[in-house]
Amino acid sequence: MRSRQGNRDVYTVRVKLGELRDILPIPHPERPQPGNRRISVPHAKGFGRYIRTRKNWTAPSLLVRDPGVCTFTPLSDGDGNEFSDAGYLTIPYTRREIPFWETSDGEAPPPATPPSKQLFTIDGQHRIFGAAYELDRIEAEIAACEARLNSSREGTQKHRELSGRLEELNEHFYRLHNESIGLDIYAEPDTSRGMQMFVDVADNARGITAAIRAELDMSKIVNRTLAKVTEHPLLDGLVDPEQDRMKDGSDMLIGAKHVTDITRALLVGVAGRISVAREAELDDHEVVKLTHSFLDLLVDAFGDLKSVRDRTMLPQKLRDNSLLGSVGMLRVLAGTYYRLTEDGADHHSISAFFAQLNSHMAAPVAENSIWRTDSKVKESFEYGASAPVMRTQNLGYIVDALVAWYANRPAQLTA
Repeated sequence: MRSRQGNRDVYTVRVKLGELRDILPIPHPERPQPGNRRISVPHAKGFGRYIRTRKNWTAPSLLVRDPGVCTFTPLSDGDGNEFSDAGYLTIPYTRREIPFWETSDGEAPPPATPPSKQLFTIDGQHRIFGAAYELDRIEAEIAACEARLNSSREGTQKHRELSGRLEELNEHFYRLHNESIGLDIYAEPDTSRGMQMFVDVADNARGITAAIRAELDMSKIVNRTLAKVTEHPLLDGLVDPEQDRMKDGSDMLIGAKHVTDITRALLVGVAGRISVAREAELDDHEVVKLTHSFLDLLVDAFGDLKSVRDRTMLPQKLRDNSLLGSVGMLRVLAGTYYRLTEDGADHHSISAFFAQLNSHMAAPVAENSIWRTDSKVKESFEYGASAPVMRTQNLGYIVDALVAWYANRPAQLTA
């Protein structure tokens, strides 16, 4: 289909992922196309893993610039009448250079097709790279598996396992190769205007906040359980669905992202990541149950949080007067709960320990505060602050100290 946008012709087509490697240049991380940015290889490979592992994947159309190498032929009704907006688009194949990941030193040779004869990417470099890399990777796995299969003895367990693996790899390859992605091709022969197109797209793109991602991205268990977790009396009606930071005057307690951070800390600690394998093991209902149990413990141990739950204290006042108004402190407590339960501590004992911390949650932090006694903890709590330093490393220091205090209570906790 041909349409107009920005005083240019735009051709809209669908292209199979397997054909992207033949019609679009594969980005090189050290040699970005003119007017484009350097790609992040880990991010691009992440897209490849995403489309391989998620059969219901979703991705927006790629935007590319045609410097004058495509030809549009309008359709005709057979009587000489043309349909100006529908037709055949001839797109030249790019003689594919060897991708840098296939060379021994990571340096690809010069492009086989001159740049003047190529389409230029405006938006979608990481998707192009990721799809090409993943298809190449599966092809290499297929070749290796076929070689091992041919050298194995038919009828053996190894032969059967390799046959099954080869079937699985071929299924992955043909699915990815034949699935398609949108391609919008802008006819723009002028190089300087083409560079401006890239800038315009980047300037007008608006990413989503982590809070909105937490609410909408159902691929992660901490996001899928968010709605149920926020039904807890402490959080119900006090979670901001859009903001990642709570301003002083906000009548919300925390943001949606903060809730997922707390849930994640309960599952893997303050610095942990939930692997794909771990995601598969976790049960949504059990995760909600664990998080609600932890929130119950906080309400029992800390009077200010009980007041917030009972709606006798506003979140603004909590932030003004207590470290518990900081999501960093809540993450620390969640990470401590995770560590202690991993070490075999029971819910009641942890609740009693947290209750001993209750009188030390006043904000701002005083110079003689318990949070200023240990060197690493002191580094993580600035004098006069109402929250810990939010770097993950600093939150980890505080968790380490609390785990140590649980085993050997400082005099300030037992006084």
